[in-house]
Amino acid sequence: MGWLVAIVVAIIALIVAILFLNRFYKKGSRDVALIRTGFGGQRIVMERGCIALPIVHRISEVNMKTMRLEIERKGERSIITRDRLRVDASAEFYVRVNPRPKV
Repeated sequence: MGWLVAIVVAIIALIVAILFLNRFYKKGSRDVALIRTGFGGQRIVMERGCIALPIVHRISEVNMKTMRLEIERKGERSIITRDRLRVDASAEFYVRVNPRPKV
């Protein structure tokens, strides 16, 4: 009868562990990196996972995709030169976060 109790306790412990990991395990991907701060210091997670307890840790997501920024100055918002001429200008920038963590 003691082994039956041990099996039931083991099954309950396994279910609690699965529910715990399902709730508090956060996974980063190739496109989104996670920064976990709080107890234990700062940890950067890329393409892996970590356990983040809500009271003790804070998770921030960083977009790792290349982003396109477009700046356009036309009409009333155009650029005025030193000799007081208006210049319409436009520029595109492609910005990306370096995937290596800073040491």
